[in-house]
Amino acid sequence: MPITDADDADAAQAPWRALLQRLGGAAAYEELRRRLVLILRVRVPTRAEELADESFDRLARRLAANAPIDNPAAFALGIARKLILEAETQAARQARALADPTTQPQSVEPDDADTDAARFALRFCLQRLDADKRSLILEYYACDGAARIAARQRMAQQQGMSLNALRNLALRLRETLQRCLRGRLAAGAANPGVMHRRKSTPST
Repeated sequence: MPITDADDADAAQAPWRALLQRLGGAAAYEELRRRLVLILRVRVPTRAEELADESFDRLARRLAANAPIDNPAAFALGIARKLILEAETQAARQARALADPTTQPQSVEPDDADTDAARFALRFCLQRLDADKRSLILEYYACDGAARIAARQRMAQQQGMSLNALRNLALRLRETLQRCLRGRLAAGAANPGVMHRRKSTPST
């Protein structure tokens, strides 16, 4: 059965409503996001937009969990700095793996079972979204760099909403997919047959 606004939107939007309230509104959110992107571009230019969104994701989750955060803006900057270190560590690890001939088969040829499991899980979770939301999330994350910015601006115009509202909607959909994927992959790990069963009936 497709995920509907009534089923999922309130729970998904609550952390973001709390985040916007603590930051002082949408304008303050946009200004802080601009600062985060500028900082991130210095060290991780290709992932600045992605990691700025991740910074807000983590901050929203901490606020939703009632973490004692006196200054959310400063906390977001701290998260961004931590994400820079994580990204640089990951990049260094990947560079070492690429430089080591013994790791090439593993990195170039991932385990077929794991790849199939992830693909089946993603397909399953995308099908649980209604058609409009599925199309939106796929288009939102389809492009990179300058093309991505232009594409998202065009999407916002087509949807009749601000770029900020589109971004928040996409982040909520991404969180929904991530929850579904975690649950699906965990179920597959416990029972491998689950990941490869074909659906007997279409979603309604």
